[in-house]
Amino acid sequence: MYARPLERLKRVNPVLPRRLSATMRNAVDVAPRRISLVGDLDDPSVYVSSASSDLQPLQVMTPCLDVTGLSEMPRSPRAEPRTPSVTQTWKNRSSYVDPNGPWDDAFNGIIGSSREFGFASNMFDLGNDINFVLTDPDIDFLASLPKLPSYDRVNTPPSPSASLASRLGQATSDAVVEAFKQSAGRWDPEKHHYRAVALESSLSLGTTKIDGVGRFDPHIFNEDLSINIRDQILGVIARSCEQDNLVHVISAFPGVEVLDRLLKAFLTWHVAQTESWIHLPTMSLKEARIELLMACIASAAAISPSRPVQKFGLAIQEFLVFHLWQMSEKANTLIRDLQFLQAFMLHLQIGTWSGIRRKMEMCSSFLGILSNSLRGGDRYRYASYTGLVPHPDDEGSVLESKWKIWVREESFKRLVHCVYIYSSQETLLTSGTPPIFYSELSLPLPQARRLWFARSATEWKTAFLDMQLDERGRSPCIIDLLSDPTRMGSLSTLYDRGLAEVAFLYACSSLIRRYRQDQTVFLSNGNANNRERVLSDEMQHRGILQILNDARSNRERDNEHTAPESDLILEVLFMHLFASLDQMELVAGKDGPEEARLAYPSLHRWIQTSGARQAVWHAGQVLNALRKLPPEQLSNFCAVVAYHASLCIWIYGVVSQDGNDSASAKSTPPSSDQLPEVLIDGEESIETLRWISQNRGVPVITDDSEPHTAGRRLKNIPITRSGELTDVVLSTVMVKFSWKNSVLVENICRLLHALGKTSKGVE
Repeated sequence: MYARPLERLKRVNPVLPRRLSATMRNAVDVAPRRISLVGDLDDPSVYVSSASSDLQPLQVMTPCLDVTGLSEMPRSPRAEPRTPSVTQTWKNRSSYVDPNGPWDDAFNGIIGSSREFGFASNMFDLGNDINFVLTDPDIDFLASLPKLPSYDRVNTPPSPSASLASRLGQATSDAVVEAFKQSAGRWDPEKHHYRAVALESSLSLGTTKIDGVGRFDPHIFNEDLSINIRDQILGVIARSCEQDNLVHVISAFPGVEVLDRLLKAFLTWHVAQTESWIHLPTMSLKEARIELLMACIASAAAISPSRPVQKFGLAIQEFLVFHLWQMSEKANTLIRDLQFLQAFMLHLQIGTWSGIRRKMEMCSSFLGILSNSLRGGDRYRYASYTGLVPHPDDEGSVLESKWKIWVREESFKRLVHCVYIYSSQETLLTSGTPPIFYSELSLPLPQARRLWFARSATEWKTAFLDMQLDERGRSPCIIDLLSDPTRMGSLSTLYDRGLAEVAFLYACSSLIRRYRQDQTVFLSNGNANNRERVLSDEMQHRGILQILNDARSNRERDNEHTAPESDLILEVLFMHLFASLDQMELVAGKDGPEEARLAYPSLHRWIQTSGARQAVWHAGQVLNALRKLPPEQLSNFCAVVAYHASLCIWIYGVVSQDGNDSASAKSTPPSSDQLPEVLIDGEESIETLRWISQNRGVPVITDDSEPHTAGRRLKNIPITRSGELTDVVLSTVMVKFSWKNSVLVENICRLLHALGKTSKGVE
């Protein structure tokens, strides 16, 4: 009967079961009927079943054990129980063991039987002998205590946070919501033919002067576009247009001179980019795919300062994407073709930075096709690249063959890094998730620009031998730089250090994006109960911060071989590490007043931290870096980061007024005249560090919109004057983008103007 319990005890103590067996045989009173044991030692309800209908409990008298010696200690014969036996009590309370009885009766039976089982008092009546009646001394003592504040919700005035959040919600006008929809919102599909709309007027440049299509360097590419290529481009468009518009398309399409000028303007622009990935020395118009030539022409038109030329480029891109889709369906091998993928990449860049929500959303979807095509071709992996190098003895066809293999592999390497950079920028634009993970990029870093722009195999060989390199072992990749950022400073001249640095920084942006997503999931609404989760996030934050600090140190030591936009990207990453732009956009009114009200409390808590001031400081440095860049280097992505920095400073200026109101209600804070000004878009100083760590100082931004005159002092605007802040950004930073005449820049300026009007309503 008790074999199973004894087996369990044997595993714990092999001596104990032998001592217990004799005791249990004498202690257990078993009825002379057939019995069965139901349950085990883990079950408190052990019953004996018999042929009768009643249920009787198993009568067990547990021996009193000495815990130390594990020996039997018999009870004294004079220690007779003064209460009925357990067996008799349970027999009298048969309802307790009735499985069909109500549970409340059984519960009452447990309570009522406590004294019958010999307890000194009822455990459920603990403290029933205490007298809670207050005496006169008790009343006098309670009356002497200070009165607590009243928590009457009806008479309590609204808190400053709720008050400001309400005012912010009321000031969120329709203009702000509409501006968000145009610049950062989602596309609402409409039911009409978009290619037909593009054909109506955009495919004709009309009286646009040829000088308006962009500047070009005639020495970069000396091959002219032929009339045959122009007819092929027109044929691609005609095959996918409506028959009713066919005559108009053929008659209005630009001549070969305009297309040739656009092609050379693009190649001139492309060579100057850090992430150049089309190899001009081996490019031949006769051998080039028509899709790539169309993409180059459309790209040049899309970045032109002329609005009619921009519309022409966007119209070409509309037909290009349809043609790319048709061709890939007819020949699936094209998704591994280099020029086809290059054309696809240009198509994505045109649509993403067009400022047209439909194109932006569709290109965001098509990015997965390009990234998966490169992944399927193993272009992210180290093993796909041979790493050919020229030898001093290589001549003639051997050298030429090596050079062409090197050019093809280098083109793929640069294309992969460019796609990764573009996907990271698109993620910052849309607050999405990158389709390429940095952990995938084990391919070697691109090699030096001198090797890339070599015009012949002989020049390539000479440039390589002049470097006097002795490269041994595995070539470094992005993963190596992330694991040890100090390697960037000692990177060999064999590699393109500018492109490697930019790709490395955008890999850091992926780290920051993942960190921000974890923060949103695990620490939402201020829930920080999970200490392990909080500590893990802090370690992750410190790790990313250390990587960025190492990147800054490397740049300060070697500023000659770095990309000109690296300072800007680095400050943007610091800002995103300390600030959640998603929450800021919600408070600003991206999704309406209700979402702004819900997101306000968490942002208000963040404003009071030193991390918020750190983010504002780096946002000011972003604006400072944008002022220093020449206008021709200001891309549409630069306009996006200018908006991010302006939004960060604007939110801090608006929400920090709530903290000032709370402080003034409790005590009199120092006046602004008694605190030093902290120039957030200036050089770092002791005042800057004191403001970040101790919140002592008045953060200001430089207003240099007025013409400079001798002896005139620049005007500083406190960032708490949010309405003037947006005016300063528009007049000093965004004005540098005016030459681009871009739809995206125009939408961002409209959004900043609407935010400025909103903040004036809050102030």
